[in-house]
Amino acid sequence: MSLRWRIALVIAGFVVVTSTVLLIMFNRQIMQDHSADHAQWAKTLTSAVAKTIFHDTLEGKNYEVRETLRRIAKGNKDIVYLVAVNFDGKVFASTFDDDDLPPALRSIDHSQCSQHPERILRIGDDQIRDIAYPLATNLEAHLHLGVSEDAFTRSMERATWETSMVAGLILLVALVFASYTAARISRPIRQLTESVIAFGRGEAWQTNNIKHADGEVRQLVQSFETMARERNKAKEALLQTQYALDHAPEGAFWLDEAGRVTYVNEEGCRSLGYTRDELLKMHLWDFDPDFSQTTWKEQWQ
Repeated sequence: MSLRWRIALVIAGFVVVTSTVLLIMFNRQIMQDHSADHAQWAKTLTSAVAKTIFHDTLEGKNYEVRETLRRIAKGNKDIVYLVAVNFDGKVFASTFDDDDLPPALRSIDHSQCSQHPERILRIGDDQIRDIAYPLATNLEAHLHLGVSEDAFTRSMERATWETSMVAGLILLVALVFASYTAARISRPIRQLTESVIAFGRGEAWQTNNIKHADGEVRQLVQSFETMARERNKAKEALLQTQYALDHAPEGAFWLDEAGRVTYVNEEGCRSLGYTRDELLKMHLWDFDPDFSQTTWKEQWQ
């Protein structure tokens, strides 16, 4: 894997992990806010309906109260039922037919509604949030509003979907940002690597095309340029020395520990009457009788 993609993965990983933690916290807060908003909406709606039917309730107009409740429930899809309970705890109007009041509502202790205005009831296969609101202060007459938990679930699902969309967008932005940043960071290193490889092969190289090199990378580029210049100077000096030695008026020989010829200049070849290739295959005692293998070892030591 290239350096660019390693850097990109590190940056993207950091952004994704950080974003995920923040999104989890954000989503939890959204859930709490939605739950609070939903509960407040239900309480506000219950209060409004109770005030609407208050006068008809006092005048005993049960039919008018029932019709009002049904109109309100019909106009709001989240309302499952509305049930009005009179002062002695008996249901006198509701959105149900007279004989269809669910057992869960019949079993409610209406005298406890002031202390426990909210409860979860199971009606059939559905869970219903039942909210009680007093029709008048210090009276045991209440209005019960039933709201489907599905409405709350839909709200939570919508919030989760919105959070997921934000997470996807953040991930996309993180990947683009990571790729761009990684390319910007790795490009000068890659260009420097190419220059070093070319320099090592003896090919033409350049560093003036390395851009966006900051900090340690810039110091690395400058160090390489200094090293390359010094090496070129040493190479030029060595070539000059080599040329001078090759064309020296005296014969010059280099020998290794075994007495083998490793270098000979032009005058050395001419004076002995051998070619350079021939001499490079010979030992000192092959052309100088004053030396033997034994004496050369002694001389070497």
